[in-house]
Amino acid sequence: MNIQAILVSRFKAALASLDASDAPVPVSKSTRPEFGEYQFNGAMGLAKIKRCPPREVA
Repeated sequence: MNIQAILVSRFKAALASLDASDAPVPVSKSTRPEFGEYQFNGAMGLAKIKRCPPREVA
């Protein structure tokens, strides 16, 4: 199993604990390496599902 698959699995578990298992899990290699190796761009989708501001989710 590679690191990206592990991250996706962990994000899925975290989202399931928030009753948001249907939220997308977009994990990708970072476009800005100075901020880390991978990024999760799911705050907007999760905010829509949970009906709260995206900044609150992030």
